Amino acid sequence: VLQAMAFCLDCSVASQEISQRICASIVEAQPGLTTAQLSARLLLLSDVLFNSHCTKPGASMYRRMFQESLPDVFERLAEVCDGISPLAAASLRDRAQKLLRAWSEWSTFAPQFTKGLEATLCCRGSQRPSPEHAVKAADG
Repeated sequence: VLQAMAFCLDCSVASQEISQRICASIVEAQPGLTTAQLSARLLLLSDVLFNSHCTKPGASMYRRMFQESLPDVFERLAEVCDGISPLAAASLRDRAQKLLRAWSEWSTFAPQFTKGLEATLCCRGSQRPSPEHAVKAADG
């Protein structure tokens, strides 16, 4: 995650394309993707978001670009949670909620935005269509 985050900041002039690629790696269903890999991608997103305040050209665009994609990211996380074991789902939700709390502490987004992401994450499957592709649970 550290090397990928450093790459993102070093190439921040391409922040729009990189942020879209990071979010797509979470949102787009991929056969064989484990919850550990999904969590790592979410951590990369969060690390880039945290470091987007650096002075590198284009780095500040990461926050805006991620904000546009995060509702889809959290919708996908909720879908994944609906398709895995309750224990694995609780672990993935817990990791995502810790990131939301961190983003709130950093004042990265407006409080109502992070609350909306949390509501999306915790929404039960009966209120959403079933996931297209399941993600394999893995120790993470």
